[in-house]
Amino acid sequence: MTDKTPNGAALTIDMARRMAAPIPDAEAAIIPNLKHMALAEDPAAVIAPLVSFLDRTAA
Repeated sequence: MTDKTPNGAALTIDMARRMAAPIPDAEAAIIPNLKHMALAEDPAAVIAPLVSFLDRTAA
């Protein structure tokens, strides 16, 4: 999730955390300073928490 809510993002940090909370083993990764196209803007910033999560949770 990106952290640009004050500038018009549709999803707040609180909303992301509340969406993740009821899902077993889910995490909300907050990536500051990215907008709607986070993966295109900064692939490494998006991939790092994803890979970390998968490394920790993969069976």
